Amino acid sequence: SPILNTFVRAITKRQFQCMLVLLFVLLSGWTNVFYYTSGLNIAEGASVAWFVAIYLFGAYIRMHYTPDGRAGKWFLIGIGVMVMIPLSRFIIEFLISTQWLGTRFLEDLLWGYSISYHSNSLFSILGALGLFLAFLNLRLKDGIGTKLINIAASTSFAVYLIHDHYYLRQTIWGKINPWAWLDDWYLLPAIIATVLAIYAVCMIIELIRHFLFRPVELWVKPYCDKFDGKLRELWHGKKESDMSV
Repeated sequence: SPILNTFVRAITKRQFQCMLVLLFVLLSGWTNVFYYTSGLNIAEGASVAWFVAIYLFGAYIRMHYTPDGRAGKWFLIGIGVMVMIPLSRFIIEFLISTQWLGTRFLEDLLWGYSISYHSNSLFSILGALGLFLAFLNLRLKDGIGTKLINIAASTSFAVYLIHDHYYLRQTIWGKINPWAWLDDWYLLPAIIATVLAIYAVCMIIELIRHFLFRPVELWVKPYCDKFDGKLRELWHGKKESDMSV
């Protein structure tokens, strides 16, 4: 990240925009349109290349975007785009069932059956950006609600690491088995409740971990700060005392 930060500060806003467009086309657009090719082999959005692209999108927003307070507009855009994720699959299923476009085309279409669900899909990234900008423009008064939001947000990375662990993921979805609800009327509320429950459980696990490891963190922190200072000296090529002058 220090290398990326140095890079984005050195280029102009126009150059930054051109780079993001190029990354979007190569890492998202290309692999969505030509879904039957490996593209740049970014592992459906789970590669370092895509994580770097996401970091740069966030850096651009941080450096060049000014919130306008229009959270509602961005919520509608984000949710509207994300609705296209399941809708695209319904359309593909319809085309496959009708077979009016030709057998060969439908065989090729099967390769892109779940393309919209990939982390680097057009709908995923545009929907995520829409929701990110919506919350960035959201203004809430200080209170118990904002404190709870901040607590939940602070555990989001841990929630991702816990529930998406290879063994836990298999156990969670093997026990819950949401596919059994496909023909039931409560499918949608059950899915929403399941997502909230998984987030809540993982959040509690992370808060307990943080509480238990807090003494260790306080003991280790001075050593980490000293090591971090040495890294900064190495990065800048001068002593930390000189950098503060």
